Amino acid sequence: MRDRDPDDLDPARSAFEPADADAERDPWDAYLTTIEDRPASVLVNLAWADREHPNLPWLHQWVLPMGDPGPAGLGSLDEARGFDALESEVTDALAEVGFVMVGRERHDGRWKLSYYASSSREASLREVLAEHMAPILERVVTGVAEDAAWSYYYEVLCPDLQQRQWIYDRDQILALREEGLEGERRVVEHLCYFSSESGARNFVTQA
Repeated sequence: MRDRDPDDLDPARSAFEPADADAERDPWDAYLTTIEDRPASVLVNLAWADREHPNLPWLHQWVLPMGDPGPAGLGSLDEARGFDALESEVTDALAEVGFVMVGRERHDGRWKLSYYASSSREASLREVLAEHMAPILERVVTGVAEDAAWSYYYEVLCPDLQQRQWIYDRDQILALREEGLEGERRVVEHLCYFSSESGARNFVTQA
């Protein structure tokens, strides 16, 4: 798994790009959004965003409160860097026993990670967490729910069409930056169509 937050300046491939366009394409991407009217940063595996998901009907999650959530509840950069190593360690261990990670949320002062598995296996989840997070295990909350349709993945973690466009735009800017073309000025023309002349005139007045 590759952890890639929105402030990561490494260029990324477009979320609109067909999954089979490049066998090496990194399916992980991140975007900023709001959840329950609070800012959130979501890291998601887009591998199943536009295709059928695997037959893993049980959603497993673990939540860890942040030590330094900050005013926006997204945590500090130092804490994020420290959490990355822990997240990778736990996720790799869970993958070895059949858990598939689909996303992570930074929101409201908490880290929330989501996985799918073939059956309800909260005991296995907690066993892995106990092995790798013993000093802070008492702060961790776990949960399991049947979700054969992967509703949490599609409705909460995956970006909507507008958010995908933002991801695409960001990726294009990062690609231009890598090529040293970010500073070039370009003329962009926008065309607007209206159903009536009065509607067009109203738009010009409001603009």
